[in-house]
Amino acid sequence: MKQSIEKYDTIYIKFRIGEQTAFLREIKEKCFNTWDKMASFLGVNRSMIFFYLNEKHKLPKSSFCILSNISDINPKKFSFKSVPFSIYGSAIIPYEVNPLLAEFIGIMLGDGSLYRFNHQITISCGEIDGTYITEHIPKMIKTLFSKKVSFRKIAKGGLDCRFSSKKVSEYLTREMGFKSPKTNCKIPLHFFDDDNLLKACVRGLFDTDGGLHRHHERSAQLHFTNKSKTLIYSLHKALKKLGFNPSNITINHKEKNTHALYLFNKDVKKYFNEIGSNNPKNQIKFNYWIQKGKVPLNFEIEKEVKLKDKEQERLLNKKTSEIKIIGVGKIRNI
Repeated sequence: MKQSIEKYDTIYIKFRIGEQTAFLREIKEKCFNTWDKMASFLGVNRSMIFFYLNEKHKLPKSSFCILSNISDINPKKFSFKSVPFSIYGSAIIPYEVNPLLAEFIGIMLGDGSLYRFNHQITISCGEIDGTYITEHIPKMIKTLFSKKVSFRKIAKGGLDCRFSSKKVSEYLTREMGFKSPKTNCKIPLHFFDDDNLLKACVRGLFDTDGGLHRHHERSAQLHFTNKSKTLIYSLHKALKKLGFNPSNITINHKEKNTHALYLFNKDVKKYFNEIGSNNPKNQIKFNYWIQKGKVPLNFEIEKEVKLKDKEQERLLNKKTSEIKIIGVGKIRNI
């Protein structure tokens, strides 16, 4: 029998690392033959159960109480506490679409995700993005939506920047056409009516899913890749409208089913003069190229931009040895 559980819970259970998994496995062994039956009982889909199992998402208090009751398991044998859905206050929605909001939309189109079942908005960046993910994006979110963020360590040294808001989630979906997965997402059409909005959105896209790289020994290229064909055609259209000459869209040879486009030399200079970048790695690379005639490789600038262990510990409020890394299909400690 499927339980009647509120669609959106306001209180969640925060277990000690590993104990949410142990709790659910013990419940399954006592009460359910399969994970599918547990999912049906709780009124969620099967994938949500596995999000709970690998501890990517906290278990709602309502589900925790129901499972504890039907299994006769003493919950005191586990270490946990109740936490609110969002401890960071209610959100606001900007009164108008401005360049800052347009840049945020570009960031979301590039490296953002929106989980509609819990209204979590996540932006993921690599370790070389440094203060872009830890300072620029959180400040933008605070200014736009009056929300603070939390961070989570992900594979290859990167970070997730996250916040939750039903109001913002519904706004992004309804007004900006954003949805996950982003297969059919594109730059909002009304941005094409205002070059300032279009430039800001393109900046957000390149700062997340693009980058400045060495083309030949002394030449530069701006490279953008994305799995969404719709999005990359939208970006191509935007660049043409702004007076650039982007390359034809190609398949990225390093990653299957990923599309790519490029800007070269004169267009690279035009891009940084007219659109610019808020990602320090791109600023450093561009200035180095202008001054020395050669685009540095990532490893040559990582000391200037990569987050130090102490900074990661401060953001995550944990010692390096305790930081949990989220990767594809696994969770591990450093």
